[in-house]
Amino acid sequence: SAVNGNSSPAASFTWIRDTVAPAAPTISSPATNPYTSADTTIAITGGCETGATVTLAGATSSTTTCASSAYTFNTTKSVDGTYDYTISQTDLNGNTSSSTSFRWTRDTTVPSSPTVGSPSPNPYYSSGSSITISGTCTNGTTVTLGGADAQSAVCSGSAYSFTVNKT
Repeated sequence: SAVNGNSSPAASFTWIRDTVAPAAPTISSPATNPYTSADTTIAITGGCETGATVTLAGATSSTTTCASSAYTFNTTKSVDGTYDYTISQTDLNGNTSSSTSFRWTRDTTVPSSPTVGSPSPNPYYSSGSSITISGTCTNGTTVTLGGADAQSAVCSGSAYSFTVNKT
């Protein structure tokens, strides 16, 4: 109050005491973890606490501010290898979350061609109505059979097999 009895409006002040760390950030893309690709750049995106500082550490280091409960980090690698990352967030009061781990394997190596082991003669002559084509391949790759009976199979145990029916 002033000497003349006039009063100014009251000033307000809000204190928020926050000692709780935010939850660990989530990763929504890439959808698989570990993630394998031949890409040079990937975008790591996910959920976070709006306003928090999200930190990417490990094979690449970067920070961004969480906006609308989301973050994005673009990371680039030009050499094949396995790259490990952790993502954490620090809220406005300095509380840091636990980390979420992410692994990217960059692999641009072309797998070797599958081999046909059976039937062994090529061309193959038969009076039967079906044939089984099998052979060896690189584990985890997809073997594709083209032609009149297109099929595909994931190589498992270094082997593949297709049954083709002809009526």
